[in-house]
Amino acid sequence: MRRVNSLNSPIIECDANGLGYFGAEYGASGGVSHVITRSVPRAPIHSLGALQHAAAEGTRFGQARGERSWFMQPSISHAISNSFAPSFLAPSAVRGTLANRDAADHSYLANLALWDTYFHSSITPRTTSANKNSTTAYSEQKKRLEAFLAGSGPNHEALPNERMMPWTNDPAATVSAIFPSNQPAADAASRIAASLMVDGMFNVNSTSVTAWRSFLSGLKKAKIPVSPTPSLKKDPDLLETGETPVAALLVPGAGEIEDGSLGDTADNDQWLGFRSLDEDQIEELAKAIVKQVRLRGPFLSIADFINRRPGDDKNLALSGPLQSALDDEEVSINKAFRQGARALSVAEAAAQGFPFPEAEAGAKSVCAPGYVKQGDLLTSLGPMVNVRGDTFVIRGYGEARDGSGTNVLARSWCEAVVQRVPDFVDPSDEAHAPIARSKVNLNFGRRFNILSFRYLNPREIL
Repeated sequence: MRRVNSLNSPIIECDANGLGYFGAEYGASGGVSHVITRSVPRAPIHSLGALQHAAAEGTRFGQARGERSWFMQPSISHAISNSFAPSFLAPSAVRGTLANRDAADHSYLANLALWDTYFHSSITPRTTSANKNSTTAYSEQKKRLEAFLAGSGPNHEALPNERMMPWTNDPAATVSAIFPSNQPAADAASRIAASLMVDGMFNVNSTSVTAWRSFLSGLKKAKIPVSPTPSLKKDPDLLETGETPVAALLVPGAGEIEDGSLGDTADNDQWLGFRSLDEDQIEELAKAIVKQVRLRGPFLSIADFINRRPGDDKNLALSGPLQSALDDEEVSINKAFRQGARALSVAEAAAQGFPFPEAEAGAKSVCAPGYVKQGDLLTSLGPMVNVRGDTFVIRGYGEARDGSGTNVLARSWCEAVVQRVPDFVDPSDEAHAPIARSKVNLNFGRRFNILSFRYLNPREIL
């Protein structure tokens, strides 16, 4: 930042429309007149990843009720769902002080609080009137829930997030429990969660490059809503993409950013548009993620997967596995941002006295739409990530021997596919109960359903 003492300063440049310059520079040689770094949702969000556009700055630790509120330092952008380490803290710390005020690693603490406790079902009403009137909002939610829980019947309507699947044997009773009156029950969020399954949940502990490549390519050729800046539209255009789009903005202000233009800081689109990843870039990223999973896994919680690992190992403390994979030297996605004047070296950061200079070093334009962050990936992939599988293939073997016990008379192989469901083994505990009370459920937990069973041909085994 350069100090400006007067509007007559020669360093202030304006374009033909009287607009100044921002982005990489404050002048026409490398700056632009329109920059978008955050989105204000114009429709309900479907992923915790989209909360990267929200503020996440807690209040002072131990603050008494009624005491004047002070936000903790520092004030940062895109805290939620990202995992950049703060350079003013030691690699092992998540709390400290800055300018004599309480400070924290907002990303680490926000992710820890959110990712294993909350989710977006996408049942939120979408009409303008619902946003102004709670009665209308609850009415819309109830109608949407009824249509959704209708299952495969003619009245069934999928949620906006079509990966959400209904799970209930009695839709009417489920709706009544969630909406006992014209308002939802106090535990409605937990009850809704117990009535949902996710189609295609992905176990992030996977070390299969093929699996990660498939998961990352899930949005290939998807349409992206675009509202050109500065001439905004009420209804965005839907822009078709040939590759896999990764949108840092919920509604980008320009079209697809060409990789070849990323080296030119005066290119408008990289400050307004969205990136698309080709097959080679997806392959690079999948390999880098698997490298991180092998290095850090197994992950025991989603926050553990998303967050960095505070500690003495600076590589693990620098960022989470997704961001570390994106920053891998063998991944070309953000290569243009790591070169020349677009990046800060560790030596330059250390010269400024940062306790964790490696965290300050790197790309300078990490919030530009052209730079792909882990929060951008999680905006679309977040609702489908988990740290365990719920569907398993179990194989068994049995044989019969003669009286001597040495000769095998017959043998058989079988295979079952089973799926863990929200319901407990003993139905005396409701599925939404946080802690089981039944001794059976304390021992066996949730129920497994047999999806398929078959006998195997010996040639499938040997």
